[in-house]
Amino acid sequence: MPHRLLILLALSLGLGCDRAPPSAVPADLPPAQMTAPAPAATTEDLRARHGRMFKELRAIVKDLEASGRYDCCIKEPCSHCAMMVGGCSCGEGLRRGEPVCEECALMWIRGLGAESGIDPKTVRSFLEAERIINAKAAKH
Repeated sequence: MPHRLLILLALSLGLGCDRAPPSAVPADLPPAQMTAPAPAATTEDLRARHGRMFKELRAIVKDLEASGRYDCCIKEPCSHCAMMVGGCSCGEGLRRGEPVCEECALMWIRGLGAESGIDPKTVRSFLEAERIINAKAAKH
């Protein structure tokens, strides 16, 4: 008897697997609102979009610099702070001995820092500083 229950259960689960999944389009959606998915972007389209995005990001950084809201510490101002917080204070923080964003820290490692009198070996990213703090806390 228990074998028959298992067989019935297996059959009922198996029969449910042939059904088509529910449609992603609601049944009551008017035909005028039903649209086919957009075709996949070509490599050229993606490159063009990336180029436009990069130019716009550079323009935003320039505007932020002009308004005094972008004090980056590397030769070519970072993109990270513009995208993440809409301003950069890595230069000011670095001059006080504080960590900088990940992009700035990486550029310092690559020798692209722009602040005089700063030893690149002492530049820490926020993430690295947090790891050091967490490691010290774990020891106590």
